[in-house]
Amino acid sequence: MLTPMTPATCSSPISATRSSIATSMYDSSGKLNVSQFKLVLAEVKKSAEKLTAKESDKRKISKIIDEIVDNPDLLPKKQYAALKKLSHNIRQMRNTEKYNQIKLLSAAVLQMARTHNFQNGMEHYDDTGTQATEKLLKSNTGLETRSNAFVSDTASLEVNGGVKLGLAAGGANGASLTTHLGVGFSKSEMVTNATDTGNLAITRGKGAVMLSARADVGKLASMASLGEAKLEVGANGIRGALFEGRKVKEVVNYRVMHRREGGPWLTRSLAPDKRELKSMANQPTRGLFGKISAQAHKLSQIVHGRTGDVDTALNSHKLVKGSDPAAFLAGEQSLLTDKPEFATLQLALNDAYGLEQEYLLPESFRPIVGDGDWCEGGVNAVGSFGILQANISDVVTLSGIKVGMSGDINYRHLPYQAWMTPHVALDALADGSKWVKQNLLHQVSQSDPSIKGYLGEKPNQNMSPTETLSNHLGIFKKQARTLLATQGVIRGRESPQVLKQHAQKQFDAGLNALKTTFQLTATECQGVTPDSQHLETLLARCWNRLSLKLAQISLLETNLDSKETLKTLGEDIANPKLTMAPTHLYHAASVQMNTLSTRIRTTSSFNLTLPGISIGPPSTLNIGVASLGSLSATVLHDKIAQHPNSVQHDEFLTFDVSAQHLPGLGMMDGVARAMAKSLADRIQYGMDKKQMNQTEYAALVANIEASLISGFGSSPVSAGVSAAAGVSRQFEVFLHRADPSQPWQLCYFQASNIENHSYGVNAQTGIAVGLGGDVSLKAGVSTTNNVVSPPILGSAPYIHILQFPRLKNALQGDGQTLFDKINGCDVATMYLSNHAILDVLDNIVKLKSQPDSSVLGKLAGENCNTRQYQTFQKKCSLTIHNLQEARRATKNMDMQERLKYFSNNETGKALFQEYFESMLQFSEMKGRIALQTMEASVLDASGQKHPIKIPEASYL
Repeated sequence: MLTPMTPATCSSPISATRSSIATSMYDSSGKLNVSQFKLVLAEVKKSAEKLTAKESDKRKISKIIDEIVDNPDLLPKKQYAALKKLSHNIRQMRNTEKYNQIKLLSAAVLQMARTHNFQNGMEHYDDTGTQATEKLLKSNTGLETRSNAFVSDTASLEVNGGVKLGLAAGGANGASLTTHLGVGFSKSEMVTNATDTGNLAITRGKGAVMLSARADVGKLASMASLGEAKLEVGANGIRGALFEGRKVKEVVNYRVMHRREGGPWLTRSLAPDKRELKSMANQPTRGLFGKISAQAHKLSQIVHGRTGDVDTALNSHKLVKGSDPAAFLAGEQSLLTDKPEFATLQLALNDAYGLEQEYLLPESFRPIVGDGDWCEGGVNAVGSFGILQANISDVVTLSGIKVGMSGDINYRHLPYQAWMTPHVALDALADGSKWVKQNLLHQVSQSDPSIKGYLGEKPNQNMSPTETLSNHLGIFKKQARTLLATQGVIRGRESPQVLKQHAQKQFDAGLNALKTTFQLTATECQGVTPDSQHLETLLARCWNRLSLKLAQISLLETNLDSKETLKTLGEDIANPKLTMAPTHLYHAASVQMNTLSTRIRTTSSFNLTLPGISIGPPSTLNIGVASLGSLSATVLHDKIAQHPNSVQHDEFLTFDVSAQHLPGLGMMDGVARAMAKSLADRIQYGMDKKQMNQTEYAALVANIEASLISGFGSSPVSAGVSAAAGVSRQFEVFLHRADPSQPWQLCYFQASNIENHSYGVNAQTGIAVGLGGDVSLKAGVSTTNNVVSPPILGSAPYIHILQFPRLKNALQGDGQTLFDKINGCDVATMYLSNHAILDVLDNIVKLKSQPDSSVLGKLAGENCNTRQYQTFQKKCSLTIHNLQEARRATKNMDMQERLKYFSNNETGKALFQEYFESMLQFSEMKGRIALQTMEASVLDASGQKHPIKIPEASYL
């Protein structure tokens, strides 16, 4: 939306104040000023009537305007359509002598329509993301507050073909062997809450090849299969994109925007070619073609899930044509200026569109935290054995018990970029050292000579450096607005030639203004034309200069007021509110902050599936329960390197026990309970074994049992159309070690409900080519919600550092004591269900006397953290005596009693304060290392990267 600004404030973004001008076309919220709208249309009507002597033309024009004026509550889309119809009818008027004036008036009305469409589009741009976010949070309320919660939508397609060898003798069939080759493709959209508390939107496409062999032991009287064994081997590859933000809405909005603006769904890049840009700019929204396009797009959303875009016509390339009305309708830039027959109309247009206007852009155009490209490949093997599948009658089939085991190994390659403005990146790398920052700026200039002219220009004698930068930022925003708008007009198929010519003049003038202000080189401006895809790159080059100039000025400014002004300018530069995806700026940032995260994962799993039953002829519709229940146990071993959060490295071990069954099936509860108990016993040794007393352990196992009891799932066995729904209960144990020489430490226990819904179609046909066999095709869509309980934290410091933001936010709540602040909150369960806090403090005490290779030891041992750790050590008053006293006092306490102890007992309060301060310090150390260990580089004007070397002095 556009907000009116006075000409005085427009030149200085820092002092800009919004005001609602009664005569402007749109108020501060972007709402149409109906009285002003009517006034302008009345002048349009008068001007049109002067240009034609035909009464039929006058009646047509008058009818359209009267319909608009008499229905002020007409939907914005219909007002837009009516204005375009008015423009068309004016253009159809016949008057040879005044043909040029007719074209100009028609073009002006078309721009009024486009401005109206822009306002409406900006107002509703976030609707899809907002609605999708509401759906996701409604289906999974912990998606924004609990780690490991996720929602996922998947569409899949699988093609299988195989041959069968077998013998038949009398009433019994002998053994048979069936081999299949299958190819599968799937697309998934996921939103998850990461272990480090950030929200991620992940889009992945997967391709897989499977080769399987199934052996039937034999059938009796063509009714019952005595047993079958199956072996499957396969390979898979995954490609996708990851977007990181602070909130669910942020990443959902961004993902919708990414696709809407031409971004591929399998990569983070956003660089549509000229053909795609032209297509987006001219996407039909009205008439028959508009309806067909809208319906076709809605059908395509079946495979895009809950976060799919339902209105791609709201892309900025189409809307931007009306983003700068002043460039076409007001003052000296107006299409109608110096035309006596339009003098009165021009005055009305000046009032309506003549004020400089600042964008109030949708939230979708705000920068995110970072993004990355997901690449993964692996191999897997699955073996299973099933016994007794019986056809009780022509319509009733009983499936047998099946036992399966599988193993796979996968390698993930994830290049990640942190979204940072150049001046913020330099501040992070310099870590408070002015000398280092100066050195880094010098490296940027040496690596990218194109910026030397701008950074080295002489100061303006009449303005301070800060005022000059503020002025240049205003020029950048104004000219960028004009360039984007005029480029959109020129790309528009409906733009008449007179409008395109006017837009070209404005485009050339805007480009020249940027060339002069930012001293752009010929290389940077090469190929920048309205029909190219290079304008966004050029704007990014100007944006980089502003950011680097701010970094340069910050080295000189010592005045507190100036520093505060620079801070405000920095925030404005970080989000300049342009009608284009912020991706174009941040992917072209002069200072790039990247890391390459890799993961090797090995997985082993066991699965037991109980019998099921289906009723109905297999060739038509049949319904039933696919299985009375299933039980699975999975062990994952991860080895991670260079994770963006800097501490999620090294080795991880995850145990998952999950079950799904009909209510009251006690056998499954007993088996699950035995597996969970065995698992917990194995990992509970040493420090971790101490942290859960017998009462808590029994309660934990009972909680697992209670969760498992309520699982339910049903689905048809085989049909042309299938549907299934179910809830499985999962219990996860997560361990970590920072070095092979270190023992495994418990990160957390966590229970979750995994809700699955799937729908599909399948087709199968037999073949007889000497051997016999079949070919099948399956397609389906599914949704998954992982609704998690708060994780019960263990002794591993790694997880305490990552979860610290949750504790910090909780402690900012209302209340005087710790009890008042967090009683009833997730963090009380997370931190006080065991001795985890005391265990972490014990690690910190040991680290003071003996440095080690644990997570805490690695953080404290980094050169960049040495000074902070030494200061922390001096202030730390922890003693073994206090910890031992606290352990004795809380030995038999439950969570509520521990909370009271840390809230009211003097020793408890002191220890909790020590814990909080320790996690605060180590969190800061983690953040520093995360930036210092990233690959910093300079992106020059030609797109080449040059590594940045951080001077050693930054660690002093």
